[in-house]
Amino acid sequence: MKKFPQTHEALVNVQSGRLFSCWVVKNDLFMSRRSSRLESAGYYDNNRRPLIVYRETPHRIFRTRKGNFRAKTQITVTDSNNNGNNSSDHTMFSWKIFGFLFLFLPLCFGKRSRTNPENDYPHSNIKRARRAEVNYLPNFPRGENETTLEEMRVQIIQETEKTERDQILIEKLMHTTFALRRQHIVQGSPQVREFLENWPALQMQSQVFAEFHRITNVNLRNQFYCELDRYTPKLAALYRQKSSRTGKGAEALREMLRIYDLEEEHDINMRRTLALRALPVYLREDDTEFFKTCNGEDEVEITDTQLALLSVVPDSIGSISFSPGNISIVIEDEVVISELPRLADAFVVLFGLIYVLHLDYPKKLTHTFTFIQKVLMCLDDNKPLKPCLLSLKNDLLKE
Repeated sequence: MKKFPQTHEALVNVQSGRLFSCWVVKNDLFMSRRSSRLESAGYYDNNRRPLIVYRETPHRIFRTRKGNFRAKTQITVTDSNNNGNNSSDHTMFSWKIFGFLFLFLPLCFGKRSRTNPENDYPHSNIKRARRAEVNYLPNFPRGENETTLEEMRVQIIQETEKTERDQILIEKLMHTTFALRRQHIVQGSPQVREFLENWPALQMQSQVFAEFHRITNVNLRNQFYCELDRYTPKLAALYRQKSSRTGKGAEALREMLRIYDLEEEHDINMRRTLALRALPVYLREDDTEFFKTCNGEDEVEITDTQLALLSVVPDSIGSISFSPGNISIVIEDEVVISELPRLADAFVVLFGLIYVLHLDYPKKLTHTFTFIQKVLMCLDDNKPLKPCLLSLKNDLLKE
């Protein structure tokens, strides 16, 4: 049995890229390419800060019954940020060797195995980013813990209840408590009403935009309106082209365009409304449960409403209005934000709330919101576009 020299300590910098190419999963696993020898291993926490690895036993190479080669070692991992004070328990690791590729396979890393049959399954409770979130589940800020962040949360509630709010203080506290908020919404999956009672600042438009930026590093308003204005003329042309055909979708587009043409003013807000209002019809999706209208004096039935935009329109104007009195966002039978002046404004706030509250897209409007995510917001989750969306994107990109 051949023994490799013992490595006492290794601190790997992932930015250099010279020692390893790492794919980080939580705090433990990664794949590394090494040309000739098994040496120091790199470990990183959720903020990609390096961890010092102390090896307790040298490497051992042996051959299995199937003829494969395998290497074993026992290690202790110490967080470099704690100056070596706290270390994890000893963990046995195994590597399969395929030429120059070494794949780390955990043998007893706290998951279910033959030696730990009572532990959780390896893939249980794994939280992954779903829609190109950059900061999906961050760590608490340095020097803060759950108790101190909870105190800040209570301070936010007290500040939002004031008549004259200190917006700068609210922004600072919301930024600091971001990790606690993401932990609550991703791991706890609370009801929207309960979550907004604990975080009432998220019912402010400014904080919806700020929270979306914390999650994705994208400016929601600027990106949304910039790309929407860029594609609106081509979208309108595609709508008119399809309205000349036969079928229910073409008939609905003709009626929508007829109402649009009767409007006295065709300013930029009106064109944005047409682009967004006709998009589900163009993609052959059912929007009857999403776009709701009401008279200002009538009671509106919003029970069993998962996600909807409620427009207050004048009497006898029909189900489509390009100039509503105001628009409200309804989530889980609750009016979350109201008094939005235009449909485009309601759409951009609603899209931000979907990310902030960790909501699924409406089942009947999946294509519409995927178009907004991937084409307008340029948030690519590395999943291929559906054929109808790919065709629409190609039509929009044609010169």
